[in-house]
Amino acid sequence: MNDNLSGAAPQAASMAPGAMLAVRIGDWRVDPEVDEISSGKKIVKLEPRTMRLLLYLASHPGRVVGIDELLGAVWPNLVVTPQSVYNTIAQLRVSLGDSIDVPTYIATVARKGYRLIADVKPLETGTPPAAAPLAHVELPAADERLTTTANALRNTVASPSSLRSPHSRHGLIAIGAIAIGLTLAVVLLKREGVWPRTSLPPVAPAPVAATEHSIAVLPLLDLSETHDQEYLSDGLAEELTHTLSQVQGLKVAARTSAFAFKGRGDDIPAIAARLHVSHVLEGSVRKSADRVRITLQLIRTDTGFHVWSKTYDSQRAELFRLQDEIASDVVRVIDGTLFIAGSSARPEPNPDAYSLLLQGRYYGRRNTQTDRAHSIALYENAVAVDPGYALAWAWLAQGYGVQAAENWIPPGIGYDRSRRAAQHAMALDPKLADGHAAYGYVLESFDWNWPAAQVEYARATELDPSSVRAFNLNGHLAITLGQLDKAESFYRLAAERDPLSPGPLISQTLIFIRQGRYDEAAAVARQAEALGQQGMHAALCEILLLKHEPQAALAEVEHETNERWRLSILPRVYDALGRRPEADSALANLIDKYARFPYRIAMVYASRGRTDRAFEWLERAFQGRDFDIMWIKTEPEFEPLHADPRYAALLRRMALPQ
Repeated sequence: MNDNLSGAAPQAASMAPGAMLAVRIGDWRVDPEVDEISSGKKIVKLEPRTMRLLLYLASHPGRVVGIDELLGAVWPNLVVTPQSVYNTIAQLRVSLGDSIDVPTYIATVARKGYRLIADVKPLETGTPPAAAPLAHVELPAADERLTTTANALRNTVASPSSLRSPHSRHGLIAIGAIAIGLTLAVVLLKREGVWPRTSLPPVAPAPVAATEHSIAVLPLLDLSETHDQEYLSDGLAEELTHTLSQVQGLKVAARTSAFAFKGRGDDIPAIAARLHVSHVLEGSVRKSADRVRITLQLIRTDTGFHVWSKTYDSQRAELFRLQDEIASDVVRVIDGTLFIAGSSARPEPNPDAYSLLLQGRYYGRRNTQTDRAHSIALYENAVAVDPGYALAWAWLAQGYGVQAAENWIPPGIGYDRSRRAAQHAMALDPKLADGHAAYGYVLESFDWNWPAAQVEYARATELDPSSVRAFNLNGHLAITLGQLDKAESFYRLAAERDPLSPGPLISQTLIFIRQGRYDEAAAVARQAEALGQQGMHAALCEILLLKHEPQAALAEVEHETNERWRLSILPRVYDALGRRPEADSALANLIDKYARFPYRIAMVYASRGRTDRAFEWLERAFQGRDFDIMWIKTEPEFEPLHADPRYAALLRRMALPQ
C-alpha cells in the first residue's frame, strides 16, 4: 500500500532509506521501526495505527490537525468513523502518560481536531525519571506446610504516580522542524511499502476452516466523553471472552488473537480468515458518571450480515452480572441449545474492586516494569476493597510472580508474596483455575517442586479447559523436565486456541532448536517476529550459530531490538567469527548490564569451553533462582558440560531427572 500520507511525502521520498528513523517527542524516544516509545527504562509498545497517528501529528508540530485529515492519513482506503481517531488518541494519551485536562503532548482543539504541543527534535539521550516506592498490601500468612523464603529486603515496587512523570510545557522548536517532518514522512512511507522492510517475511500457516459454532469478541470501542475508559471497554471484552469460553460446544478465539485487530480497521472477512470463526461480536462502551451503555452487534462472518444487536443500559455496580446476561443472549442467537456452564456460581465482587481488577489487567498486559508495578498496586487496592475477591488475589499472585521472574524485585520476596496471594485465592475459591495456575507457577519457578507444579497446572486445565495460559504453563514445565514431545503438544494446543499470539510460537521455536529441527524453528520464529514479538532475531541468530553460519548470525542479531537478548548472544557471535577482542568487550558489557541474569552469562562461558567460569555463573543462577536455569537440562549450549560431575550434581540439586 503506497499511500500519499502528507504533503511532505513526495519530497521525502527522495531521501535515502537510511535516514534517521527515531526521533524524540517530549521525554519519549520514538522508534517507528519497532512500534515502540521509551523513556528511561520504560518501554511502551504501540499499535501500528497508534504509531502512525503519532508520527503524523509529529510531522506537523504545533498545527491543528483535523479529524478528516487524520482519517485520510492513518486509515487510508478504509471506511472508518471519527470514533477510530478518538479511540486512538485516547490510547496514545495513556501510553504517553498525558492528561486530557492538562496536556503536555496532545491538546484537543474543540470542534477542530488535535495539536501536538510537545517538542519534536532529533534523537538525544534523556534522563529516566525516578520511581517512588510503594508499600505493598498485607498478605495472608503462607501455608506452613510449604517451604518459603522470607528475606527482609525493602520493597522496590514503583508507585502508580510514576506512570505519569511530570513534564514541563515546552515551546516548539522551529529550527530543524522541516527536516524532522520530512524524516517522519519517510518513516510513514517506508512503513507503508515505498521501501521494503528489512524484517524477515512471515510464514503463513495453513488455512483452517471456521467451525459453525465459533466466535471472536473484538475489542469494544470506548465512546465515553473523555475517552479515558479503555480499560473498561477492553476489560469487558475480555470478560465476555472468558464467559463465552465456558459454553460447551462453542469455540471462542482467545483474547490475544482477537485483540490483535485492535485499531487496525480490518474488515470482517479478513478477521474471520485469521481467526477461523463463524461469528464476530463487536460494539462499544459509553460511561457517563455512574451509568454504562454497552452496544453490541453479532455478525455472521460468511455473509457479513448483522444477525443480532442490542443496547444494554446499566449502573456501573451491575456490570459484573450483566456479563452473564450478554453472554446468554449471544449464545441463544448462535444456537439455543448451547448453555453456559457454572456461570451462576460465581460470587459477585464489589463494583469498585471489579473496576480496579480491570484496570490492573489493562496495565499488566503491557508488561514493562513500571506498568507491572502499577497493575499490582491496582490489584492490591482491589483486595483491600474486597478481601473476598478470589480472582483479584489470583491476578495479584500472578503479578508478583512475574516481578520475581523478571528480577524486578528480589525473587525470594516476589515469590513469597505470590505464594501467599495464590494460596488465599484458592482458599476463597478452590475451583478458580487462575489460583491454581498462579500457585503452580511458584512451585515450578521458585520451589522447583516439579510434581506439585504438575498437579496444579493439571488442575487449572481441568477447571478451565479453554485456558491458553494453562497450556503454556504445562508446556513450560514439560520443557524443564526434558519432555519435548509433550511440550510441543501443549504449545500446539495453545497456538490453535490463540493463533495470533506469539507466545506459543516462541516456545515452539525453542523446542525445535533443542530437537535440532532448525528450519522449522526458523519458520516459526519468523511467524512470531511478524506478530511483533521481540527476541526473535536473537532466536534466529541462535539457530544460525548452531548451523555454523556466524556471519549470517551477526547480520541477524543486529536487527534485535531487545537489548538483553542482543547482548546475551553477541559475545558468542563474535567468538564464532574469531573476533575475540570484540567478544571480550561484548561479554564485559553483558556482565556490567545484566549480571542479575547469570544463566545467560554462564552460557557464554560454556560455549568458550571455560568450564569453571560457566559453573561459577550457574551457581549464581542456582542461588538467585534465575528463571531461565529451569531449562538447563535441554539447553544445547550446555552439552559440553554434561560429562562434568558438577553438571549431574546441579541437576540433582534442582531435583531434575538425570
